[in-house]
Amino acid sequence: MINALLESLWLFTLLSAALLLCHRWVLRFGGATSAYALWLLLPLALLVNQLPLPLLLSHTLPPLAMETLVTLPHALAAHATPWATILLSLWGSTSACGLVFWLWQERRFQRRLAITPIAASTLPLALPAALRVYQSNHAHSPMLMGWFSPQLVLPTSFSQRYSKRQQRLILEHELCHLHRGDLHWNRLAACCLAATWFHPLSWLAFARFRRDQELSCDQTVLARKHKECRVNYGKALLQTAATVSSSPFAPLSFKKYGDKPMMFERLTQIKSNAQGSKRGKALIAAAALMLLSGISYAGNDHTTKAVKNATMVAPLTRIAPQYPAAAAAQGVEGSVILKFDVQADGRVSNISVVRAIPNAVFVHEAKKALAQWTYKTSANGIKDALVQLDFALEKRSDSPYPQVEQIQIINHNK
Repeated sequence: MINALLESLWLFTLLSAALLLCHRWVLRFGGATSAYALWLLLPLALLVNQLPLPLLLSHTLPPLAMETLVTLPHALAAHATPWATILLSLWGSTSACGLVFWLWQERRFQRRLAITPIAASTLPLALPAALRVYQSNHAHSPMLMGWFSPQLVLPTSFSQRYSKRQQRLILEHELCHLHRGDLHWNRLAACCLAATWFHPLSWLAFARFRRDQELSCDQTVLARKHKECRVNYGKALLQTAATVSSSPFAPLSFKKYGDKPMMFERLTQIKSNAQGSKRGKALIAAAALMLLSGISYAGNDHTTKAVKNATMVAPLTRIAPQYPAAAAAQGVEGSVILKFDVQADGRVSNISVVRAIPNAVFVHEAKKALAQWTYKTSANGIKDALVQLDFALEKRSDSPYPQVEQIQIINHNK
């Protein structure tokens, strides 16, 4: 688990740094919408790095590169070092506390709003029927909130503070957040931030992600609109920013991240009305796809190299795994390839699964049996040994995966 976390951490660091460093270039040539969409690379890259390569690439790689699964075995838990356990406990407890604190603050903020419902027909823009509209004396900016059903909260003075045109533009901004599902994306981003709370780039990336979210909505609202609309929109933005600051845990709002640098950036984008060129957007999309493909290949390639360099060694004591009763009753056969270390005293440790077909059906019994095997004592032990356990309902002379030492476990109780 620690190795998997460290690999993901390195990938997260490189991607976050790249997105932050290239942000100005992406904003210039691809527009704010492209800059906002690129943040999807972070969760996608972490996901594809753990997934097998597509079937289209299966002919270019050794068979063992496919369907790789790495787990923390039961045998390894007994030998885990105290510092690793402490670090994992600290990381998990702090992440959980951060999420609980964020949920509590958001819930507390929503209660303090003391919202009251209003009729959507009183607004100058038609809203979706599923969107409920409220007003509040404590709301200083229009905002979206709600966990299961969306709610639009407006300041009580909304109609007096803004002109009809400004009201329409502000409502379009909030609807843009609604249609894109930004409430859900923000919660996913908050979970990622809670999981990587110790990383400085996480906080920078989260702030940049939220700012790009607002820039992207500004661009969407003002696309193909004339100069007068951009002027009205900018005035509404300045007027909203002059009000009392809202809680940093507030839901989506028109003035979110309304500090001076961000306000200047938003007004600059509004003035330039930069939408990005088609060529720039195409190049950015192509670069993102190439990056994801490279990450997917790298995530599988390191396992392939490890398997190629693994050692085959015969045990002194071999315990046969039990054939799972449920699998035998259903007529399920399979194969498990395990990688492990042999300690100096001949005991097995650090068991991991290289391949399991079907996934997870025979893994538990295979690891349980391998943990009881013994090998010849040596000065330094053995690293990265391989064994393949084939679970079959009857004796067979071949196996679809004959790369390493094979042991067949026959179900004699069928």
